[in-house]
This record gives sequence, C-alpha cells and structure tokens, in this order.
Amino acid sequence: MRVKVYRNLHKRCWSVLGPDGKVFRRESRVVLHAVDFVVWPGCRRRVLETGRKMVHAFAVGTLGTGEIPSLGINGFTPVTYNPRLHETFIRCDSGEPVYCAASVILDDDGKAYAKLPQAKLKTITFLLQHRKAILSPKNWCELLDVKIFDPDGWRKDDKDFEAIIGQEFLERLSWSTIRF
Repeated sequence: MRVKVYRNLHKRCWSVLGPDGKVFRRESRVVLHAVDFVVWPGCRRRVLETGRKMVHAFAVGTLGTGEIPSLGINGFTPVTYNPRLHETFIRCDSGEPVYCAASVILDDDGKAYAKLPQAKLKTITFLLQHRKAILSPKNWCELLDVKIFDPDGWRKDDKDFEAIIGQEFLERLSWSTIRF
C-alpha cells in the first residue's frame, strides 16, 4: 500500500497517512520502498510567508514490512528537508536535491536515510530535466527499471514506441499499469 509519511513535530514521531489522506498510524521508525519525496510548493510558500509550521513535505512510498535494517548498511545516505533553506529534500552530505529513492529508513531520532543508486540516479535526473534527452519508451523503462503491463498509455496520438522526452515518458507512464 502506498502511503505518505511526515515527521510529526508535536508528537515526535512519524505519522503515516493512508490512501484516504487520514493518519492511520504513528510510528517511531518506518521503512518505505520505491519512495518519492514530495513538497507541496503552495504550502511551502505559506510557511515562508506566515512563519507558521504546516505539513507540506512527505516521503511517499510502499510501507515496508519486517525488520528495519541496520543503519550501518552501505548505500544509505542521510537526507533532510528545511523549507526555509531548500525547495526540495536534499542529501545532507552534498546538498544535492533528492526526488526519489529505492528505500528510506525514517528513524526514531527524526532523521531520514535513503538508499540512492548514485550514478543511475544522477543520470535519470539529468535525462528527465533536459528536454533534449530523447529515448525510446523501451530504453526509458530499462533506465528507470519499470515494467509496463498494459500499453494503453503509449498509444496517444499514434506515437507508439517512438523516441520521447523524459517528461512525456512520465506522463504516459502514469496512464499505464506498471511495476517497479
């Protein structure tokens, strides 16, 4: 089940929102897989204008089950978000923006640790942000490690499987049944 998780500053825990948008759990530690880091820009703007705290940043992913892995595992990088300093979540070590991760550990000390495939993530981010990066849908799927089960989203305007830019790939991908 895909959930949104945010740090509850009043209760000093992680609040987990279900698909209906309501908090259904509060946890000291949470593991998520196939994670997107989301910041609502309108709410962030209000936070900056008013100086009041407001929930507007989430880790969105599939709730992990089982034992939480040790933080000593190679490949987990601390990430953070501060609306007064950055528009997105960032890596603590380099300050680079972070938009997604394979897995995230939201620890009981309020810190987040993300498993980021470094070279591949930089390549994907570059290709998605630059309009001149054009690949076939098959190559986009390989790059993003996505399998498409139903091709209906690809048939828009008779453009079956021709080369497209990253933003169009993401739009068409949202129309299809996929698995990561």
